[in-house]
Amino acid sequence: MQVYDAHGSLIGSAGYESTFDILPRDVLEQFNTGTAGGYLRVNPNGGLILGRKLFRFAPTLSEKGYIMICLSPQLLRGEILADISFGSGAITFFSSADGALFFPDDAAENETLAGEAAQLTDGSERTFSLNSRQYLLTSCVSDVYGFRFFVAIPYSEIYGRMQGVLKTLILVAAGLFVISFLAMLLVYASIMQPIQQMMKHCGRNLSALSQPLSDHSPDELGVLARTLDNLIARLCDMAEQQKKNEERKRELELSALQYQINPHFLFNTLNTFKWIADLNGVPALHDGISSLCTLLKSTLLGKKDMHPLSE
Repeated sequence: MQVYDAHGSLIGSAGYESTFDILPRDVLEQFNTGTAGGYLRVNPNGGLILGRKLFRFAPTLSEKGYIMICLSPQLLRGEILADISFGSGAITFFSSADGALFFPDDAAENETLAGEAAQLTDGSERTFSLNSRQYLLTSCVSDVYGFRFFVAIPYSEIYGRMQGVLKTLILVAAGLFVISFLAMLLVYASIMQPIQQMMKHCGRNLSALSQPLSDHSPDELGVLARTLDNLIARLCDMAEQQKKNEERKRELELSALQYQINPHFLFNTLNTFKWIADLNGVPALHDGISSLCTLLKSTLLGKKDMHPLSE
């Protein structure tokens, strides 16, 4: 690690490898033109040189210098890149802004990977063959340091991941189907049980319907059950009223029969008295009873509401 002042002169160093005694002009330009004041390059030994500006935050923000850190290839491979994995057989590497490539391993295939990386454009992907295996090469660019990160993933790993995802989706779909089926059974039971109870209730005779359903649930079936209870209560009231009307009808029919029978015997009795008076030679009594019979027939048996004065 080395620390430089604002003019690029070395003021402090720690470590085993020297970076610069004085920051070169192109390095300073990289610092000043970078979007975040950062610097990244691959050194000749295959390590990385990282740099950042140093600022003073109080009382005002001002540039005070630069800090440079050189990471050895062994540190990168063993500590930093060891935790980056895109699956079995995947190859990761990157390049600095000037195009220098860094590979985690000193493999013979690095030259092939460098050629494929040179043909890869921004946001694109390439398929290539390496050691009889098909790879998918893609990359992304760091806006802060300007370096590009590459990853080559074997198609066998992609297919294996896809099969794993497919199995997971099938298991999730099966689980959702079971849960949906159980939920459907619960909903079906919650709907059919009140309906069956109402159908059983409606199948009873009228005398057994005095006990209401008493469903106080706020859903539509509860409203239907309460409506059915009100309808049954009204039917019971109508049946009771019909029973009273039938009894009243029988009473009126008996009274009407009595009204028909009583005048018959009354006229027979008056006629008997009239002929007794005639047989005994009492004309005044005979005429009086006859006039009474005529009056009673006109008032009791007559169906007219209006009678002429002559009658």
